[in-house]
Amino acid sequence: MLQASIARHLPSVLTRPFRDPGILVVMVMVVAGVLARQWRWLRFLLTSSAGRNWPTVSAVIDVVSVAERLADDKTAEYVATLTYFYRNPELQMGEYERVFHLKSVASTWAEQFKGRQALVHVNPGRPDESILLKSDVAAMTLRPDLSAEDAIRMEKLPLLPARYRLLAIIAELVSFVGLAGSAVLLGSSIAIGGRTASVWTYWTGGAMFAFTAAATWLIELRASESRPYESFLKNFRLWCPAWMRWGLSLSGTVVGIVWFLSVVRADLPEELQHWLVGMAPHLPYIWGCWGFLGSAAFHASLLRSQENADQMEVKV
Repeated sequence: MLQASIARHLPSVLTRPFRDPGILVVMVMVVAGVLARQWRWLRFLLTSSAGRNWPTVSAVIDVVSVAERLADDKTAEYVATLTYFYRNPELQMGEYERVFHLKSVASTWAEQFKGRQALVHVNPGRPDESILLKSDVAAMTLRPDLSAEDAIRMEKLPLLPARYRLLAIIAELVSFVGLAGSAVLLGSSIAIGGRTASVWTYWTGGAMFAFTAAATWLIELRASESRPYESFLKNFRLWCPAWMRWGLSLSGTVVGIVWFLSVVRADLPEELQHWLVGMAPHLPYIWGCWGFLGSAAFHASLLRSQENADQMEVKV
């Protein structure tokens, strides 16, 4: 049975990366890098766990601020900081931070706490060490977080020149045509047993994708000239319709699974190896669906972000 064969080979498949010294070293370095970057968060998590049992002291949130910083993937994020003051018995201060992807959301959230009183947990052994728990902040929150739609409308987005928006419209249409064509070819390939399409089909699809990729690069290059629009290519999912986000996640997962199985193919049972061989003719169309959907999502997000941009003051 296939299930029994998979169960028998599963330990070998899962442990294969750990048997390669080179891959093992890379994995250790990646884990160490992630832990190093997340050390502040881990320390805060440990402190929060211990701080729940610390005695509480009344404090006043006197300063609220929002600062921009670059995340690990070089995209912009906004850190809202609540600075509070308390006496125990000397005047002490502490901070509570929360990260947002949109500046308008961060500012709206932080402003509601200005001048508010809060109960903070103070380390009995160190009066200058305190913590404001997430649950306590949530209990103080007067306004719910803005939805993505409301936040987008509040952002001061630059108005891109008309020629770039026209290029995005054309590229979006080409992307949808390519997506529909890839889906039809994938269905036909499955229905007729994996026969490959004609050469001109691949050339046409490649030319369409090259056009959409070039349009993406040109628009991103123009948009990145304005600081508020920096790294739009990495943040476009904020403006992306929900069905596109789900489609990208699903198709990306399928591509990732097939790629992983191809890497460990030698350790797979024969049934799965034959299945991978049978999947080979379908892969170009699966990749086509994924690529064209990603391109369509980018250009649709760009156009969506521009809907109210002509009413804003910032222009590029």
